[in-house]
Amino acid sequence: TAIAVADAEGPHAISMRRIARELNAGVMSLYWHISSKEELLDLMLDSIHGELTDTEITGDVRADLRAMAMGQRALLRRHRWVMPFMAGRPPMGPKSLRNIERALGIFAHQNLSGMTAMNMLTSVITYVMGVVGREQQEERSQLDQGRAQERLGLSPDEMHDVFWRFMQQVMESGRYPNLTEMIKQGVDPDAIESQDERFEFGLDCLLDGIIARLDPPATLS
Repeated sequence: TAIAVADAEGPHAISMRRIARELNAGVMSLYWHISSKEELLDLMLDSIHGELTDTEITGDVRADLRAMAMGQRALLRRHRWVMPFMAGRPPMGPKSLRNIERALGIFAHQNLSGMTAMNMLTSVITYVMGVVGREQQEERSQLDQGRAQERLGLSPDEMHDVFWRFMQQVMESGRYPNLTEMIKQGVDPDAIESQDERFEFGLDCLLDGIIARLDPPATLS
């Protein structure tokens, strides 16, 4: 119930009183089960970790890491409120610990040291979290543009014209040749419709590097 409220209204809507009302229960009765709002948030996060699918570890490190990353991104996109809370709460619940154990199992037959395996794993997780954070920023930017358009009393076409005139000034200044070339090619680094493509491109580059570390080139005799 708490997760559903947070998904719909954000984490600030969570309170023991609100959840009791959603459950048609008394507030004090909740404290027989959960000691505080902070514990509730911890339990919510661990419950969400349980949504990660238990896909079989195939022994193909690249494929297994890729499947893990895709699943984590989908999870964070379903529950947009989770990102700010993950950094302040170590993943110590049973479901999150199970996921860490399973993820480390991807490297179990690679004869890697524990630190090397953990560094590779956290590199993938950090990439996923960084990309999802940027995607959320891009989506907020779209909303902010809509609010600015309403505040200024402009139509979508008029707002586009204002933005494009600014970009033309940027290009005509001659100060930003690389950016100008990108604009001329029609590249939009914040396009919502290209988020999946950009995520998978960066992920594949990262995985290529990890696999190269696992399989160093043979030395010449």
